[in-house]
Amino acid sequence: MAISKPHWCTALVRWRWGNAAYPPEHSRAMLERAGFTDIITHPFRTGPPSRVSCGYIARRP
Repeated sequence: MAISKPHWCTALVRWRWGNAAYPPEHSRAMLERAGFTDIITHPFRTGPPSRVSCGYIARRP
C-alpha cells in the first residue's frame, strides 16, 4: 500500500481530497498496532510519488 507522507506537495492533495499524511515511522507504528508483521518500507525513488508518499509491504497473519 502507499501512504501519503508530509511534504508541501501533499498539502495540495490534502486540500483537494481531504486525506491525511503520516511520516514513515508513524505509518509503521500504525501498521504494527493493526497487527501487521514483516513490514517493509519501500520509498519511491523518483517522480511525484517520491515526494508525496511511501510504499509499504506487510502481512497480517
